[in-house]
Amino acid sequence: MISNTALGLLIALLSSSPYFVSSYVTSGLPGPKHRAWLKEMTVEVCDTAPGELSQEMCNRAPQLLSAWAKNPYTKTKKSNWKNKNKKNGSFVLSEHEGFPHHGKECAMFCEKILKRLVDERRAGNMDAIANTQSYNALIDVWSRTKEHGIGAQRAEQIVVGMQDAYSEGEVDVQPDLESFRLVLQAWSLASSQGQGREEHAPHRAQRMLEWMLMLYDSGENALIQPDGNCFEIVLNAWAKSNHKDAPRKTEELIMQMDRLYSEGNYKVKPNRMHFNQVLTAWSKSKPVDMPSPKQRQQYSIATARRAESILNHMNTISKGGETDYHPDNIYANAEQRTIDSANHDISPNIATYSAVCLAWAKSKHDDCGRRAEKILKQVEHRFKIYNDVNNTPDTILYNMVIDAHSKTSSNKAHVKSRAVLDRQINMVKKYGNKKCRPDVYSFTSVLASCASLNGSSSRKEKLHAFEIARSTFDEMCRSDVQPNHVTYGTMLKACGRLLPLGKERRKFTREYFRKACDAGCVGDMVLDRLKDAASPIQYNGLLNGHTRNTLPAEWTSQVPKNDNRRNTQMRSFKSNKGNRTNNGRNTQRS
Repeated sequence: MISNTALGLLIALLSSSPYFVSSYVTSGLPGPKHRAWLKEMTVEVCDTAPGELSQEMCNRAPQLLSAWAKNPYTKTKKSNWKNKNKKNGSFVLSEHEGFPHHGKECAMFCEKILKRLVDERRAGNMDAIANTQSYNALIDVWSRTKEHGIGAQRAEQIVVGMQDAYSEGEVDVQPDLESFRLVLQAWSLASSQGQGREEHAPHRAQRMLEWMLMLYDSGENALIQPDGNCFEIVLNAWAKSNHKDAPRKTEELIMQMDRLYSEGNYKVKPNRMHFNQVLTAWSKSKPVDMPSPKQRQQYSIATARRAESILNHMNTISKGGETDYHPDNIYANAEQRTIDSANHDISPNIATYSAVCLAWAKSKHDDCGRRAEKILKQVEHRFKIYNDVNNTPDTILYNMVIDAHSKTSSNKAHVKSRAVLDRQINMVKKYGNKKCRPDVYSFTSVLASCASLNGSSSRKEKLHAFEIARSTFDEMCRSDVQPNHVTYGTMLKACGRLLPLGKERRKFTREYFRKACDAGCVGDMVLDRLKDAASPIQYNGLLNGHTRNTLPAEWTSQVPKNDNRRNTQMRSFKSNKGNRTNNGRNTQRS
């Protein structure tokens, strides 16, 4: 902790040289000392009477404001919207790029400094300048305070005030494209799911975008012609909001971009990232106000079909062909036009295909596995034939397709799931694609597909499904992928649902439970599945006198403390109980 005496000496030394003041505002002082120095300098500036700030203090104030806007509490420098996301080519600020702590405190320091500059200017000191850059720093810190709607509202208020002041002749505070972009980003962050989420954030972001267009078109502000990034931010706000209107709103925005582009605004040409936001909105869309299960499934199927039609549309555009929206557009009178040919920047990438596969997996349609696998084959083809780096199939994509197969009612779903896993493994071995290396979810999803075999299947089909599950589990253990508590629970589910009562069932139930114990993976799910697979006598015998609440620590060491998997699996169990066989909990011994 820096002493008051030492701090006073430091301030006296630095105050004698503007060069040192400037360097210490942004230098690598130890964190606590740097923040203490910033606070002392801020208090000195703000407590000076209006009209009494020296030229050096007027020059120092914007530097202090900029330092607080960057949040000196953060250990690493956070990139802003200017820093292009190298992974996906997007300019949208990621969730983790907001300030994790002290954001509001920093924003309030910025507010005080800026207000002090304004007051000094009004007192007649022409050296005090609060310009657009200073206001943008304030907007930036509010946009990333993690205060969600509060920060976004304040950011919007500042821009509105800037525009009003500019309209009254204060040209130094004319809001520019950055000013509005930061507000859009603030509302986009506020639309994220979680605590403090602002339900109407995407509406507010879109309203701000529409205001930008109005101000620019009317000539009231020539600096704020929206570009593709502005539209992408608003698209992102809708896409992650889970709002029921999100798919329709994102499509309308794409068509608006298309129209503006045709009118000469070449900065808003739709590209892959914009279409991917539309697909994200569709893949996350949920049926609301639909009490009937049939209606909800029909909506999910329509959602998947729409997502696939957009994918086809992107492929057509990228090849320079006819680009009208697919004829089965679920929106009547949707505006259609052709975007110029050879649009390689709109060709689908792995995120595009993944979003469509997710939509099909969520539909639970009997054909969803085939439709998702068809999309996977397109990606594999482009990777194998054209070595398309934008379409390198990854683990997540394969897992989605496996999951899609597992959600069908086909008696061959487990066979198809295993076939996809085999292709995934082959892609690693033959083509050296390490991005698609199977993980615990890849193997466990195949096991789940086997364990969920329709209850009306024949004994032969069930035994075959169990053999696939067992061989998949064994292969998983031979690889560098470690089974988890869900894996063991799923294998016990397979024992209970696929094996008839008798010696074999007792044998494998005992085997997989003991493996779970050795691996420290005995959680609620494992115990629930054990209870279904074993007789009461075998169950009690395997627990060896322990209860659910008194299990040895070594049995549970690898189970997450907050095991949400159990609730997920139980919901899945309840929804599939119609397909479940009657285990007839017998009294045979372990």
